[in-house]
Amino acid sequence: MSSNQSLKNKYKKSSVLTPEEILKNTLLKKAKGFVVEEVVEEFSVDDNGKMILNKKKVTTKEVAPDSNAIKYLLELETLNSNKFAHMTDEQLNQEKIKLLNLIKGEEQSEN
Repeated sequence: MSSNQSLKNKYKKSSVLTPEEILKNTLLKKAKGFVVEEVVEEFSVDDNGKMILNKKKVTTKEVAPDSNAIKYLLELETLNSNKFAHMTDEQLNQEKIKLLNLIKGEEQSEN
């Protein structure tokens, strides 16, 4: 599966979205770019005082992909990925020792 397809599946729409999912969907849309239609309507008042449509202009605009949104999505993916998954047992033990020492240091400073 391509990375673009996996992003689509990861951030696909569902009936109930959390605020975080809404943000991710919005970022994905902005990162991919999108097309939007802009409608401008011009009305006038006839002799009876009713509003009538004189002109209707529909413009299609293409919003280019946003590189900042792409960058932020990639950062989110990196943060959400499990950084320990690719570590060897030795690296995991070193990380464990480092964290335990950090906790011990905080406990000693509290006393």
